[in-house]
Amino acid sequence: MPETHTDFAGRIAAEAYWEDDTLADPAWRKVFDAVPRSAFAPDDWFEWNGYGWDARHRADNEQDWDEAVHAVTQPFITQVGDDNMPTCSLSAPMLVAAMLGTLDLDDGMRVFESGTGTGWTAALMAARVGPAGLVVTVEYDPELAGIAVENWHSSGVWDGLALVAFVGDGESGRPALAPFDRVSATHSVRRIPAAWIAQTRPGGLVCAPLKIGQPDLDLYVQLRVGEDGTAEGRVRFPVDFMASRTSRPPAPAKQAEDEKRCSVTDWNLPAVVAAKEAWPSRIAVPGLNVTGPLVEDGDDCMWLSLPDGSWAVAYVPQGAPWKDATVEQHGPQDVWSLAEDAWARWEAADRPGINEYGLSVGRDETHTLWCRTPDNVVAVLN
Repeated sequence: MPETHTDFAGRIAAEAYWEDDTLADPAWRKVFDAVPRSAFAPDDWFEWNGYGWDARHRADNEQDWDEAVHAVTQPFITQVGDDNMPTCSLSAPMLVAAMLGTLDLDDGMRVFESGTGTGWTAALMAARVGPAGLVVTVEYDPELAGIAVENWHSSGVWDGLALVAFVGDGESGRPALAPFDRVSATHSVRRIPAAWIAQTRPGGLVCAPLKIGQPDLDLYVQLRVGEDGTAEGRVRFPVDFMASRTSRPPAPAKQAEDEKRCSVTDWNLPAVVAAKEAWPSRIAVPGLNVTGPLVEDGDDCMWLSLPDGSWAVAYVPQGAPWKDATVEQHGPQDVWSLAEDAWARWEAADRPGINEYGLSVGRDETHTLWCRTPDNVVAVLN
């Protein structure tokens, strides 16, 4: 069942995510044309209304369903949890293409995937590695795993391809079928699971979204596994993925109520946020949450917090220039100072791009974030 939507692969290529050129490769172009996204999209889906998720139904409007399925820049949300947060989607096609490109797949490769969903990404990979290859995918939700298998059958993509699905914790890998040439994740993880590195052959790749901050900063990393069981590589691009269901972050500590520590600052964080340049501080201060600008009690405010209960607020009179802003800091860490210093170091380093950052994972599972070279350490993840 080939893709029938007019030049779907071409439209994805035109919206290349972070200058991705995956679909310039004829082999990938053929795969995207042969594995129809529509075959993996359920009839019921969810759309954001600005406040929550509205349930939509194909039977009510076929055209809306078709447009949502083939929107190349937007995910197709297929499942929403009790907390009104999405738990499964068909990721945006332009992002899927970029992710698959980082895997550097070739004929005959063995691939492990964590997070099957409805099965589209696994089917694309299986079509790319061909009948001599193998794609092993693990899904936490038994219902979704069953849907994926049904989709492979009904779409015909399973014919002649080695594609196997299991129910379980994808972060444990599948040791009985290892080693793999590539490991891919369709959800974010707080740390790269040791099992993924151990089950990847030396020289193979582990590609996954690493969650740095809540709620919207993941670093999609491409790590090469070494002979010594370590892994190292670059950040390829920023993403915002649903978190693994088995490694959700612990609830943040209660905000500290100790005596405030006051200072002043000229760091114009509202302008930094407006320019979408808060990410260097969020990488260097893992777990940093940035809120604002807000207007409270007649002041323009910015709030920062950390999971350990540290928090800070900076403010100026409403409408006043952001200069000599008052800063109040609380808790075990001076979070405003940490964030401001990190941003100043980034600016002094001539504003390196996000894909100049990298990650090293040691044999002891230490995760070290660096910039430009591994010896230029930015942060160590606990």
